[in-house]
Amino acid sequence: LGADINLMAATSAPQSILGFIAIESFKNAATALSEEESQQGAEIMKNLKKNFEDTNEQYAKSVLLTSNTPQDIRQRIIDAYRGAYKPMGIPTMKQIFKMYTTEKELLPKLKFTLYLINVDYLPTHEEPLKHYLKNGYKLYRMEGTSHYPMIENPQVLNELLQECIDEMTEGQKKTTIL
Repeated sequence: LGADINLMAATSAPQSILGFIAIESFKNAATALSEEESQQGAEIMKNLKKNFEDTNEQYAKSVLLTSNTPQDIRQRIIDAYRGAYKPMGIPTMKQIFKMYTTEKELLPKLKFTLYLINVDYLPTHEEPLKHYLKNGYKLYRMEGTSHYPMIENPQVLNELLQECIDEMTEGQKKTTIL
């Protein structure tokens, strides 16, 4: 959801944006959920209203974490999802299932290359990116973490971020502050 919010900002005020780097985002950019996924989403929404904490925990376990996620990190994420603020969590989750419509509208309006750093535990479907991003994208793949590379492998993530920043700013005027 954070990348989508930044997409809104980047397309509404591109003059104030140097570039766009998204981490673990746009894996199914601008793509509607399948019928099965829509049914699962409806079930999640129903269950969130009945038992928010358990449903949120199950969502984190099944969608965001892997069997290789270290136990301490796994527990940290589960605790965060269980402790999420319910009056905000339910409407936010509802928006997540519909965000593809916003992406369809806004990705073509992005005025620069989209840099993606995505983890390989779930694939990044590139066809929609090719279709919607008029200024292209560059995908950096990370191995071996869950949805939280910033927690599981910050060193590799920071190296990839630096690569993105260097490429994004290459050729731009360098200024020295005295």
